[in-house]
Amino acid sequence: MKAPSTNPYGCGSSGSISTATLVSTRGHSAGAADLSRPLRKRGRKPLVSMMLDPRAPEVHAGILRAAHELRWDVVERTVAGARPFDGVLSTTGPDELWRWTRGLDCPLVRIVGNTVSAASVMPADGMCTVAPDLAKAGELAAKHLLSLGNANIVFFRNYGSGGPGLLCASFLEACRLAGKEPTVIDSTIHHPVDRANWLLQQVSQLPLPSVIMADHDRFAVEIIAAARELGLRVPEDIAVMGMENVAAVRQRSHVPVTSVDMNLELLGYTAARLLDRAMRGEAIEPTLRLIPPRRVVERESTATFACEVPGISKAILKIRSQYPNSISIPTMARECGMSVRNLYRLYRSTTGNTIGKDIMARRMAAAAELLMDDALKLEPIAIETGLGNAKNLCRLFKEHFGKTPGQWRAACNPSVVG
Repeated sequence: MKAPSTNPYGCGSSGSISTATLVSTRGHSAGAADLSRPLRKRGRKPLVSMMLDPRAPEVHAGILRAAHELRWDVVERTVAGARPFDGVLSTTGPDELWRWTRGLDCPLVRIVGNTVSAASVMPADGMCTVAPDLAKAGELAAKHLLSLGNANIVFFRNYGSGGPGLLCASFLEACRLAGKEPTVIDSTIHHPVDRANWLLQQVSQLPLPSVIMADHDRFAVEIIAAARELGLRVPEDIAVMGMENVAAVRQRSHVPVTSVDMNLELLGYTAARLLDRAMRGEAIEPTLRLIPPRRVVERESTATFACEVPGISKAILKIRSQYPNSISIPTMARECGMSVRNLYRLYRSTTGNTIGKDIMARRMAAAAELLMDDALKLEPIAIETGLGNAKNLCRLFKEHFGKTPGQWRAACNPSVVG
């Protein structure tokens, strides 16, 4: 039998991940003859152990989608009877991971399933790790809040739970590149009740109107609760957005919360596909792989636009919510209390863009998002985004993005993120 690897994560000295499964300290064993054969020739389904955080259902869904495609058997934690594991997927930290996996010499992929944990993940951890891309998430969040036209931008950073510094740093940099200097509110308070009282004081001192980016949905919900207790309007006085798009958290809020979808389903799917490649003998470098966020999911908590001309604010919000439909400019002008000519002029001087271009940009962004789903056909995407039909969608998409819908879809949905 092959000697155990000195690397507890199953990575050989050359940087590749071992595919041999050794006698474990938990009594799992396999014969040498079986281990000498490639996984695909052993005549059975691969057995994968999942050591996952139950608070990340999207990660679970991605893994199980891949497991179904790859015909895996999966078990929780380390319960496998006499049968050895062929691979391990884990969301645990390095120390706990070592305790659970010592004695097992099989491929392992570590998953970072939330933004707080991702802040502490470094490539130097020396294991194959898949994590959310916090830098891109910060840029995406900043771009959305900057589009609200508000001069007062705030970032809420919770050091009490680890503090995603990379998220904050990228958010601040994107704002500064746009000529804005955000305020940063730091919290080290763990207890929700104490933090609620502290937030009342912090929110009461903000200039109005302000927009706030919280580094997780749960803090966005708490900020909204503080604003409402102070008698402030959300989003007119205080606009708030969060991170991760966690339904169980967002549903606690009286105001639907705008959030960044961190694409955690793809994160779990990518980790599973990487593990499968390693189990089949491919050399997978034990490095950090980042999954970009999917999109900003806009909801009522940021449905505002700061502008000295109320009619223009109304026009901008109408475009944001009604872009899939046919928008009548004369009707919009009447609703905004101005002539068509003044609407065109003031809209362009306020936004730097024309009404037609903004409507088209919204439709293109929506089409790009829907194209991430391989199951959706072009015709329904075109209808849902107000682009009419598939032919029109293809032409306009190529003009706008420089890629066909098929090329965009292939780039957004690689079979494996290498």
